[in-house]
Amino acid sequence: GGTLDATNIIDTSILEIIMPISMDHQSFLGDTIEEIAKQKAGIIKENSQVVSALQLPEALEVIREVCNKKNAELIVSDPDKLSIKSRCINQQVFDYKQWKDVSISLAGSYQPSNAIVALDAVSVLRQQGFELSDKQVLDGIHKTVWKGRFTAISNEPVIVMDGAHNPAGARELVKSLDLYFKDKKMVYIFGVFSDKAYEEMIDITAPRAEHIITVETKDNPRALSASLLRDAVSKVNSSCEEAASLEDAMSKALAMARQDNNRVIVIFGSLSFLTEAEQAFYNQESR
Repeated sequence: GGTLDATNIIDTSILEIIMPISMDHQSFLGDTIEEIAKQKAGIIKENSQVVSALQLPEALEVIREVCNKKNAELIVSDPDKLSIKSRCINQQVFDYKQWKDVSISLAGSYQPSNAIVALDAVSVLRQQGFELSDKQVLDGIHKTVWKGRFTAISNEPVIVMDGAHNPAGARELVKSLDLYFKDKKMVYIFGVFSDKAYEEMIDITAPRAEHIITVETKDNPRALSASLLRDAVSKVNSSCEEAASLEDAMSKALAMARQDNNRVIVIFGSLSFLTEAEQAFYNQESR
């Protein structure tokens, strides 16, 4: 979270980076964007430098206040200077400020915005005397792998895994689906924790789906049951069913995808079951 995070035991950091702040982990961090931003800003150290993604105005105001109190310089990334040149499920290429033809191997509408924060952080480190060549930076960004963030694990049929587990993540997921698969039919495998804002996530994602299969994260006390999730989904999209397991869900989804190659399988709702979901796909394939 920031202030109380274990990493904050390090009190000699020379650069702090804050990514986009949204409503999540409210039971620990607070019930408003301002409260959560205050917790996140707890990593800011005296006389250091801070790179922040562009934030909601109320979050940015809190970060600025903390920077002023701690005599820390704040650099805010500027998405207006980001220019996407090409994108597909395996690669995105963009320009940002002095950086040209930056290539990332991560899909997702939000990944270029994430990458420019990293580039601004590199610029700060260079000012501090760190020797980072353009080639090192561009190679590092191109080779970055982040499994579970809009990751394609199959091309035939297309299967995408995404750890979207809150409303902000759900919005980015839908944005990415429309970006890459605008004319495709969506079959969801969907599971969430009971302490998440899953009803809002359903409102955001469910209208986009042709069919939704709900699952329960195995052996986790926080998991919402597949049946309760199905009941919640059915209020928004009546084409839904629960699955007895991830293996069962994958079998059902693959059967639908193989009937129509215009279908995409999307697995999301929590990072906790993505490894098991991927293994379920490989098990089905081996059969």
